[in-house]
Amino acid sequence: MQPLFARKPAPDARRATLLLVAGAALAAAGCPGNKPAAGPVVVAKPHAGVTLTVSCPDPALAAVLAPAARNWGQRTGASVTVSNGPTGDVLSLPAAAFGAACAKGQFAPLPPGLRDPGHPFVMSGLPDAVTEGLAGWAGRPTGVLLGLEVAVLVYRKDRFEETEARNTFRTKYRRDLAPPASWEDTVAVATFFREKDGKPSLGPLPKAPAALLDFFHRIAACTDRPAVTPSNAVGRKLNDRAFSAEAVSFHFEFATGKPRLTSPGFAMAADLLRQLQPCRTADGPDDPVAALDAGAVLAVCTMADVARLPKGPDGAVAPRFGIARLPGTKRFFDSLTNAVATVGGTEANAVPYYAGGRVGAVTKECANPAAAFDLLADWGGPDGAGRIVGEPACGSGPWRGSLIEAGKRSLWLGYGLSAPETDNLLRALRPFVATDLRNPVLAPRGPGLEPLLASLEKQVRRAVTGAKTPEAAMATAQGEWETIEKANGPDAPKWRKADMRGD
Repeated sequence: MQPLFARKPAPDARRATLLLVAGAALAAAGCPGNKPAAGPVVVAKPHAGVTLTVSCPDPALAAVLAPAARNWGQRTGASVTVSNGPTGDVLSLPAAAFGAACAKGQFAPLPPGLRDPGHPFVMSGLPDAVTEGLAGWAGRPTGVLLGLEVAVLVYRKDRFEETEARNTFRTKYRRDLAPPASWEDTVAVATFFREKDGKPSLGPLPKAPAALLDFFHRIAACTDRPAVTPSNAVGRKLNDRAFSAEAVSFHFEFATGKPRLTSPGFAMAADLLRQLQPCRTADGPDDPVAALDAGAVLAVCTMADVARLPKGPDGAVAPRFGIARLPGTKRFFDSLTNAVATVGGTEANAVPYYAGGRVGAVTKECANPAAAFDLLADWGGPDGAGRIVGEPACGSGPWRGSLIEAGKRSLWLGYGLSAPETDNLLRALRPFVATDLRNPVLAPRGPGLEPLLASLEKQVRRAVTGAKTPEAAMATAQGEWETIEKANGPDAPKWRKADMRGD
């Protein structure tokens, strides 16, 4: 594995090639005695006669990919059929299913050409967490990301702007009332509004197991490791060690592939969720958007949720809603000292959690893999990715830094946010494409995960509701995971290490 701060080469080879070609063309045009072309220039279509089938069960994504495939086919001479069937030359599937299929050797590896600095796919514009992580296996780029699940904090801006609330909060906490920067501050803000209003300030605990685990993991990503950035002293020490166990271990130890749920960071995350529990309604809408509309002061929302925020007749999101980045934490587990550390300074320890997304992969049975990868490169390249994130129905966050640059702001206007809140949205999305943070947490993938995640969800819910202490709940989950992994067989540790970009 490479050091965490290793950088990819700049994509200047293609620029040099274009200059050479342009220069040659000008020279040819200016040379006396050159004869004009004898007829129209015929551009050969590289994939003429090739037929490809694509399986994309996600209707919103298919609605974006299908017309793009037709345009690509007209340029290349290929014929592409996009359907929701289970098979095809190219599969679009969730990241978890992609990892499980990679473990079985079902996909062709990404061809070296796509990694060339001059290729239009611009692989250098992708974070390693995408190329080697969500769209890779055992550290090897294999697929092409076609969508990323992200989350932001949506809050009731009208409540935060109330003069009485602001004055009371400033008197009590000696700071301004603002969207919380840490999960500890989130507890304080939620408690403040609960006490002020005399009623719950948050929606109910997510009922769906996947939703609860998503919430839990977004906190645990920050409590279980320091953010590895050039400005973080603890992170720099972690980076100075080889990119190994301390840098990427989360659910499992990188070195051994064994569960590590008794790491203090997991109990800390469950405890923060437990502290939020008194602020939650016992019933009511489980949907975060409905909860916000009913009076909850803040909620964790996916991009699909943001697309569903209440709008007026003009299609604009109601001004009572504001967008902020997800909080970090004030404390985290430092594996180098085997102790819980407190953040120095005012910045929270913020580590993004890549919950998953859609990955495009080429099956080994595909008769024309070169054409299939060319198609995927078109879909997942800078322009293709822009088409996906620009369609709110896809509910995708950015996975290229170029997608949130000032010049691409128009891609996000379909969400109906005001100009200031669109800017806030892009700031909230920046951590997912940050180039200075090198150790984001990736959702687990690979075979045999279902019983593991079911066990963890059950214990997290018990810890949050007070049925068990967080430490006892995580100890129980650890024991259950060890038993389940034994049943998963001798390949289980290898799967977990491969999921963490290791051989």
